[in-house]
Amino acid sequence: MTSIIKLALVGACALSFAGCASVTSGTDQQISVSTPGANGASCDLTSPDGTYTVHRTPGTVRVDKSKHDLSVLCKKDGYANGVATISSNFQALTLGNVLVGGVIGIGIDAASGAMNEYPKTVSVSMRKETAPSAPVSSSPSDSSVPTS
Repeated sequence: MTSIIKLALVGACALSFAGCASVTSGTDQQISVSTPGANGASCDLTSPDGTYTVHRTPGTVRVDKSKHDLSVLCKKDGYANGVATISSNFQALTLGNVLVGGVIGIGIDAASGAMNEYPKTVSVSMRKETAPSAPVSSSPSDSSVPTS
């Protein structure tokens, strides 16, 4: 009898931790963006769901979770633009929703994006632009002036 009670308690605990992802982890998240060596850059994170901006790096931005990856474009005067992709990953926790919320719970998590998650940080490389060198003259020199 004691083993049945223990098994029931373990099962109840497991179910309580495997709730709807939209409830347990939310439908949005924060991402920290850095541009090593180019602090102060402005970065746009874009997906079909919208655009989110970090006005000065290093900085953070709150984004809606989605099945879509985020394209990152960072700009700063004197630097080549930095680009990166933040991949959207399936959150395994949502599989527990099959037990608690069934198909309806999975549908809600899929529609809200809660079943997906982005990495918490992204580092975007930017290289300093070099000043252009002086143009080389292509006209022939006048060193062969005829003398009389």
